[in-house]
Amino acid sequence: METMADHYGFEYEEDFASLDQWLNRPPDRAEWRAEGGAFHGIWLAFHNALIFKRPLRGDAELLVDFRFLPMDWDRIPDFEATPGESPTTVAKYRKNLPPEGAMNFNILFKGSGPEGEDFLEAYDDWVGKGKMGLEHFRTYFFTLTYLWARMRRCPGYQLLNDRQDVRSQLDHTFSARILQEGERFRYWLDGELIHDIADPDPHRNGYVGFVLSASQVEVTRFRARSME
Repeated sequence: METMADHYGFEYEEDFASLDQWLNRPPDRAEWRAEGGAFHGIWLAFHNALIFKRPLRGDAELLVDFRFLPMDWDRIPDFEATPGESPTTVAKYRKNLPPEGAMNFNILFKGSGPEGEDFLEAYDDWVGKGKMGLEHFRTYFFTLTYLWARMRRCPGYQLLNDRQDVRSQLDHTFSARILQEGERFRYWLDGELIHDIADPDPHRNGYVGFVLSASQVEVTRFRARSME
């Protein structure tokens, strides 16, 4: 009889000693560092992603522990607008958000390019052409903010589930678990089942990672398992 160990041919547990198995994207506007047994990320007025270098294939499981840190607004520079997009200004975000920021942490799950091509190659190509927009990619987003917890599917940020009674907060270590089995996706937060969704046309292969928006985050656990 098949066991869970047989089912998952790949397993990785991060030790947080370095970012050797990860990539900042875009390289010049994302800031993640390995420090003190954790990964620390701060939003820099742009899509800030940390992507695990190895794609996951088939059924998969992620375990991620993270906590929100107070925003250090003075560290965040303004950037010129990307062609075709509205300018992103720190002042606008700072004015419209609570002092601690959006507390917006996204787990990107099974990401590939707009046509299903390699996520990292597509990401770099789109950034180079000034067309950055993760809503055009094929991926899932599991998002926690100070207002809600959502599961969305891209392209198009299609809302699959919305929990308005779940909130982020400062200085609390959240434990997230994502499990994909065929068409079924489940997401637990601190042991509570938040999303339980069947997607009849699921993304089965792709990259995983973290994306920040107007937030500062510390990640203290990452374990990935998938079929080969």
